[in-house]
Amino acid sequence: VRLVGSEMCIRDRHAHARPAAFNGTWPRNVDVCEGMTVRLFPGYAQQLEPAGSDWHVSLRGWVCDSTIRSARRRLTSRALQRGVWTAVHAAGDAEGEHDAAAAVSHPARSDMQRQALLRRRVSIFLTKSHARRRVAVALTTTDGAELWSSKTNSAGHFTVEATVPQGQLLCRDSARQLPGGTWLTSVRTTPSEDGRVFETALLLIPPVGLSVISDIDDTIKQTHVHNTRLMLRSTFLEEWLPVPGMPDVYREWASHGAAFHYVSSSPWQLQPQLEALLAKAGFPPGARARARRAAPAGGG
Repeated sequence: VRLVGSEMCIRDRHAHARPAAFNGTWPRNVDVCEGMTVRLFPGYAQQLEPAGSDWHVSLRGWVCDSTIRSARRRLTSRALQRGVWTAVHAAGDAEGEHDAAAAVSHPARSDMQRQALLRRRVSIFLTKSHARRRVAVALTTTDGAELWSSKTNSAGHFTVEATVPQGQLLCRDSARQLPGGTWLTSVRTTPSEDGRVFETALLLIPPVGLSVISDIDDTIKQTHVHNTRLMLRSTFLEEWLPVPGMPDVYREWASHGAAFHYVSSSPWQLQPQLEALLAKAGFPPGARARARRAAPAGGG
């Protein structure tokens, strides 16, 4: 965990968004077809120095589809399940005892329960990403709306990096005070081809303050990244658990005004599950960023 002044930005290498004209009518996201999902990850808006200046908005998303069914997908799923199950249960006696001792915090589960969980977790990784899709994202402001357009890269990911005038960002009806800061909940895509809208929130970062830039794996989540067998077991066969004591530490920091950015090199497919773990364990909500050392899942 690094504690840094809130003037630090978390940047991304994906294609940036470009402004789009807003004439009072939301344009359709015609590239987002039936069955596709736009996953918007919690972003942030940082007020540039000096205080009272414009806001820099950073937001990322992913266009994907988990509804595709095919014989090839079923075969791939079964092969992945067999591979993970074999790798987890191939330990020798001594190593197996060590693994069991290290994983003692997990509740006991039957093989049938683990296999059912394995099927669900493997299916997450068979989600199809959609490249070269144009996505329109809107932010409701005091002056109406800011509308941005971005295009997905080869891995189905896109990024919005934009500037909003100081007096327009704070929309009273959409501001929520939560542990770790103030959030704007008025960020959403424009309607998809079949009328669906996908939403997220922006964490407001003032020019002066404290931000916690936190890793996830083995910092706040038990992952066992230095033990491949345990890492596979905890990722695919067990319910995810927080590192003991860390929720209390983070809540204490939040009570003193710290804002949070959670950084992970885990595949984007796992982000909804990570969000659920953070909420269930009681960690303060935070903006999401991906560690630069790893490429996004799916290439690109």
